[in-house]
Amino acid sequence: MVFFGFFLFHVPRSRFEDFWDVVAGLLAPDGRVFFVDEADNLDRHEEWADKRRDLVWRTLLDGTRHRAVKVLWRPDDLERRLLALAWSVSVHAEKPFFYRGSGGR
Repeated sequence: MVFFGFFLFHVPRSRFEDFWDVVAGLLAPDGRVFFVDEADNLDRHEEWADKRRDLVWRTLLDGTRHRAVKVLWRPDDLERRLLALAWSVSVHAEKPFFYRGSGGR
């Protein structure tokens, strides 16, 4: 089993397939993946640096600002994209804040 939480939104869209290939390589035959992440409708504390490129400005508790990748997936879009990569997966909204998914390849 592979589990990750609040990580997928930091994977750039351009690296999505590569990321899921790595996850597949970590699974034993008939292995499963479980994940939870931030929903696309969450009132975020970041401001967009470049929304088209999925980049936000994130201010840390010490006041420093950093650019970060922030891909806000809709559960149905994420599920569709994973199915296209031959994953058997189900992604469900846990509104208003999260979505969760599970499946295998």
